[in-house]
Parts: sequence; structure tokens; C-alpha cells
Amino acid sequence: MIAISRIDHISLIVDEIEPVVNLFESLLGFRVGSSFERSGYIGIDMEIPGTKAISVEVLMSKKNDNSNLALSISKKAAIHHIGLQVESLSSAVDSINDLYLQTLNVDNVNQFAPFELKPRVDNEGR
Repeated sequence: MIAISRIDHISLIVDEIEPVVNLFESLLGFRVGSSFERSGYIGIDMEIPGTKAISVEVLMSKKNDNSNLALSISKKAAIHHIGLQVESLSSAVDSINDLYLQTLNVDNVNQFAPFELKPRVDNEGR
């Protein structure tokens, strides 16, 4: 298990921003924050009620993305990424690798370790 020190944000990628923002705002009481554009995405930050400085980013691609990642996400909303601080990044990378995920760019494990779902070759887990 990863020892999390702090969660900064959870980022969702969606087909349409407005319906997701409306749902979070009207059903869950999330507060709409600033909108932004970066790295080929438009997005809106939403503050999660009852938390301190934890937000949800709702992202939508500015272009039609035919990448393998986009094709593998066939839902209306999916987790894009989670920004968090961990007690030990090398331990977190080990935990991720043990849980049937594969880290990318493990050479820079002192700062940032993106990862993706990669079923293990021994077919254990689900």
C-alpha cells in the first residue's frame, strides 16, 4: 500500500465538461473554480466540499485524440491522473509494481513516477 502524505487533486477526463460539472455541483455540492487550458486540454477546477485544498480537475481534450490511451477509455468519464504526495516515492513505485501496474520513467523516482495499468505476465490478480 502507498503511504500518502497528501492528495492534491484528482483529474478526470470526460467527453463533455458541462454535464459532469453540473452533476458534481448540483448533486455533490462541489464548488466551481477556475477554468484553464494546458497541454492540449481545457478544464475546470472544482473544490471538493469538506476538504482542505483538494480539488477535482475536469478535463476535455481540445482535439480528437486517436492515441492508444484515448481508444482504451470508452467511458464518458475516466480518471486521467491523481496528484498526490507520498512518504517515499521508491516505496510507492514498488507498491505500484506489486499491484499489477507498471511505472513509466522510473529513472526519475525522486520526483515523479507516472504509471499505467499493465497486467502481469503471471496473470495473477484481476
